[in-house]
Amino acid sequence: MKHLTLVALLSLQCSLAQAQVAAEPAMPLSRDEATRLLQGAAVDFTSTRGNKLSWKNEPDGTMLASSVGSKGRSTTQKGTWKIDEKGRFCVSIDWPSNLEEWCRHVVKEGESYYLIRSNGERVSLLSVTR
Repeated sequence: MKHLTLVALLSLQCSLAQAQVAAEPAMPLSRDEATRLLQGAAVDFTSTRGNKLSWKNEPDGTMLASSVGSKGRSTTQKGTWKIDEKGRFCVSIDWPSNLEEWCRHVVKEGESYYLIRSNGERVSLLSVTR
């Protein structure tokens, strides 16, 4: 009986430890990691407004961004990107209807990348291809 109780307690302790590890937020990429990932890469994601955005991060910090809205309307506009001193992916695009400017950390979970807010909240899945 003691053996069975010990096994049950050890099993419970292992389960709790795994749950705690799984609950810890992923660490943002460092500035160097984010630069290696994003410089020269094609980027696709869905904005918080539901628009599908895509562009290529040119090595000189420029991009030509395309946005397809929920109603299928497409817009293309020049913009800039950079990795700031905190390692955040920063974007500025002067769309005809608004200026879009933001900086987000990038995290890797498994084989996927996500843009996150400073509080760790996921903003969107980030597709990165070369």
